[in-house]
Amino acid sequence: MTRQIIIYGGSGGIGGALARRLSARGDRVHLVARDRERLTSLAEEMDAGFTVGDVTDPDLFTRVADEAGDFCDGLVYAVGTINLRSLQRLTEDDFLTEFRVNALGAALRSTANRRLRRACLSANSGDTETRWAVGSSKRCSR
Repeated sequence: MTRQIIIYGGSGGIGGALARRLSARGDRVHLVARDRERLTSLAEEMDAGFTVGDVTDPDLFTRVADEAGDFCDGLVYAVGTINLRSLQRLTEDDFLTEFRVNALGAALRSTANRRLRRACLSANSGDTETRWAVGSSKRCSR
């Protein structure tokens, strides 16, 4: 069965590589990213759907859910920022931006798509991976 996977950060290094791998395996992917040119090029390469947008835009997640189609089997959040300035040089806005992209964006992308067949959130730590079913405290099986 072909799966529909939404990949946030789909035109970046990790998101793009994963999109190519899933597409080559026969899955349908819907890419989401800010860079229209890179996103369009990658989507054409795989005949994938895509949405241009920034995860700090509160309307993006609903728009992606509408544009990606009727169902989604999996969500990938390959988006992230890291501010390498010293702690003394970071401002409150810096911390808020990091939180919006790295934490809030990951949570909102999961709750916006109410048409999930089944999805898991993954948390990686070293060699172990813990997966939870969306909207549940139960772990997903692999």
